[in-house]
Amino acid sequence: DLAGRAELLGKTSLKIWNVTRTDSALYRCEVVARHDRKEIDEIVIELTVQVKPVPPVCRVPRAVPVGKAATLTCQEGEGYPRPHYSWYRNDVPLPTDSRANPRFRNSSFLFNPDTGTLVFSAIHKEDSGQYYCIASNDAGSARCEEQDMEV
Repeated sequence: DLAGRAELLGKTSLKIWNVTRTDSALYRCEVVARHDRKEIDEIVIELTVQVKPVPPVCRVPRAVPVGKAATLTCQEGEGYPRPHYSWYRNDVPLPTDSRANPRFRNSSFLFNPDTGTLVFSAIHKEDSGQYYCIASNDAGSARCEEQDMEV
């Protein structure tokens, strides 16, 4: 509802204050003949209100035995459009697949940047470190605090 937050500026502009994500919509402007009220033309404009992510909630297991599986999660629910995620270990960005980068040949993980889930199929000693996640979209980014995972 735009009551109290919108104003027509002249005959062709609409100004909305304090926009929220729920103001994202299609807005229609009609050109109408003054005397007979017949519609002459219209234009439809799509408004997308972008919202910067808030710091995501990250879950990192504190200790994992060598050879066991582990799942790290990163979730953020305020950003719009929905953010993409990046995981870091000791300030180094992790690829989506450990096999894709020789730097991580002693690791076995898969990372989904759409869901924020980082899954280790079998933990190695080299997987120990400080982990954090960044949620980002076109409006900005936010990160969770670093968390230690010991192997």
